[in-house]
Amino acid sequence: IEALVYQFGRFHFLIQLGLVVLLLAAALLPRLGAVRPPPLEAAGRTTRDYLASLAELYRRAGAEEELAAATWRRLRQRLEVQAGVGASLPGEEAAVWLELRDPAAAGPLRRGEAALARGGPGLLLEVARAAADVETARRRRGGGAGSAAETRMVEFAHVDLRR
Repeated sequence: IEALVYQFGRFHFLIQLGLVVLLLAAALLPRLGAVRPPPLEAAGRTTRDYLASLAELYRRAGAEEELAAATWRRLRQRLEVQAGVGASLPGEEAAVWLELRDPAAAGPLRRGEAALARGGPGLLLEVARAAADVETARRRRGGGAGSAAETRMVEFAHVDLRR
């Protein structure tokens, strides 16, 4: 009986060793093709559809207000650098300052500030549209990012800081 147990134990060990070698080989050998098939391309899916689904995900996650506030903060910081409108100014006061420099951009700025104060569903979309409208109005007037005057001003500021 001892010989049978010894032989069975040896057989069991060889089976386990064989399985380990097979698993190791399967893990190390290159794969033949994709792990899963690629998704089918949806006909007619546009960037707008993608952004709408992304906005819905943000809404479900409860991150819409935080993203809207961050978007608006970035706009106000750009306005501080480009137009001299302090980022720390209250909304209406910032709109008055911007109106002196760029009247077309003041309306969208007020609209964005009002949307932030109101909150609610669709906030991120309203704030993003208002921010885009402010930047578009500034670009049309020549005061937006990338204008020649701004580039010279930034270069001058860098030269002054180095001295």
